[in-house]
Amino acid sequence: RRFLEMEGISSLIALLDDLTGNTLAYGLGALQTAMEYGTGWDSLPRPFVGKLVGYADSNNPNVCKSALKILCLLSDSPKYGYNAISSVLCTPSATPSTATTTTPPPASSATSPDQQPSQQTAVAEKNPLGSIVSLLTTSDIDTQVQTLILINSLIKNAPAGPERSKFLQLLDTQQINPTLKKQLQTTDAEFKRQLYMFQRHRLNEVKARKGVNYDKASPEHEALLMRLWSATFPDVKLEARVSEQWKLIGFQGTDPATDFRGMGIVGLENLLYFAENHGEVFRKIVSTNLARKEREYPVASAGINLSQMLFDLLKVMENESTSSSSSSSANDHHLFPLLFSHRFAFEEMYGTAFQVLDYTWDDMNASYMDFPRVIAAVKKQIAEVLAASPLSLDQFHSAACSKGRGTIGEDEADAGEPESIKRLRSHVKKEILDLIKTQKLAYLQDGQFFKYLRPSQSKDKKSGTAFVFMKLVDQDLMYAAVSDSSEKPPNSSLTPLKIAEAIGIATGTDIPSFNKKKVSEDIVALAFAILMRDEKTSLELLAQSRDDFVNWTDGLRAVQGKQMETPETQEELKTLITLDMKVRLLDLEGIDNLPRDTLPVPPPPPDFAFVEQEPSLSKAVDK
Repeated sequence: RRFLEMEGISSLIALLDDLTGNTLAYGLGALQTAMEYGTGWDSLPRPFVGKLVGYADSNNPNVCKSALKILCLLSDSPKYGYNAISSVLCTPSATPSTATTTTPPPASSATSPDQQPSQQTAVAEKNPLGSIVSLLTTSDIDTQVQTLILINSLIKNAPAGPERSKFLQLLDTQQINPTLKKQLQTTDAEFKRQLYMFQRHRLNEVKARKGVNYDKASPEHEALLMRLWSATFPDVKLEARVSEQWKLIGFQGTDPATDFRGMGIVGLENLLYFAENHGEVFRKIVSTNLARKEREYPVASAGINLSQMLFDLLKVMENESTSSSSSSSANDHHLFPLLFSHRFAFEEMYGTAFQVLDYTWDDMNASYMDFPRVIAAVKKQIAEVLAASPLSLDQFHSAACSKGRGTIGEDEADAGEPESIKRLRSHVKKEILDLIKTQKLAYLQDGQFFKYLRPSQSKDKKSGTAFVFMKLVDQDLMYAAVSDSSEKPPNSSLTPLKIAEAIGIATGTDIPSFNKKKVSEDIVALAFAILMRDEKTSLELLAQSRDDFVNWTDGLRAVQGKQMETPETQEELKTLITLDMKVRLLDLEGIDNLPRDTLPVPPPPPDFAFVEQEPSLSKAVDK
């Protein structure tokens, strides 16, 4: 106490400039211990915060961890807090160039420099926040834990609203989501708790928006509503703010403001995100629904219900005071890998759930009064997919759509079927799956040309090649880099790529190189990557048609013994099963009174003389 009263902390700080290595670590450790008493550092010089960030960038783990712990103390202090540290971390070079809007489009991820400086330097000359985030990839688990504690502390202490959202967006530019996603399988209890806290911070952003009521007097809220109309009907003029036209989108009245009472502004923001970022899909849902006429459902109101459904499934409203406490067990910290897959993961999941609801409506032949039953079926389906912990949004979308197509509502439809029919359906499904797999493998064995997105970095890569020819030979992939696709190369020129060493097939935004740049939807729809244990031998390819993409991605999954995921294959499976069942059961359409029970066996005939010869034939036989 005497040491603190005599401004001992200031003396310690003055000494740190002349220290290096473990001596510096001891000095920082002493400073941390002194500061934990909570007194004596009210007049800590502000430039010292910048030095601490530089110390955290040290190659010496002891120096790094001590600096991180002191930064956490400053972040939690009322005098310094978020503003003091963010003024150093969030330099102009690291600040996003575009302003954060309420419902922004999917943000393309900027590349963060991977740097580990050998000495403490002027942090502002580099990318200070990127340097902090990069500590999450170190091999020292204690450093990883302390880094995430600091990041969570900064998020918690950032002023709620635009400032906190801006900081989260800034973290996204430093690739924090894919960095943390790789750590989700950690066995360290404290690190898992911090991962959960980061997930909670993300969900709290959505939770906060639910608490904002739609206000017709707010120009910002009204502008969002007008954007929704323009995104849905770009060529149709809205005649008036209060209008019957709103019912075309699926609002229940002439003033949409009344529909948002249950979910607040987030109900509108989710609809708008879907309409603006997946406009073609959303407009098709609206137009298809209008064509249903007497079987239509209120699209906009359904979307608000889906927002609430996701709140329930992701436990957005959960009280974090108990589950996030240090005394709670690791099992209490349920992590959703999806939420680490995209800056707007919640909104992307919402879009998938909307598509599931739309085709479920037809699968169940639902009408307006069936709406609660359909929502319950969709919630059950999405819950089952989430329980399987899909690793990416593409996997979630594929699993939700393929699992649901032809199966949501199927339990109810088949509830009255005899067990023999159910067993037959299961048998037919297995036969059709084997048939489809055989077709896919034949396609792989025939070979195909693809365009390079990012060639293998192995020694057999040839510079200047634009294409790769690939075929399946005896459960191994064989490929060759070629300059054009006019002629298939001979087998002798092909290089083996052992499919047994592949760790998976990535598609869409899960392709590694797509994490660092914005890619057009046309390319995303045809691109896939064969991910190998040795990253240098991985291939990122572009199919020349959607058929090639479907056959090769699902064919490669079949070779690996995995489920075929593309919507096209799942639709083909459903159609073939339906046709086969109809043929086997002689299911005559339009006949509603077919007996469900086995028909009785008729009585035996009076005799068994079933053949009666013609007289002329009998005489001919006698002769």
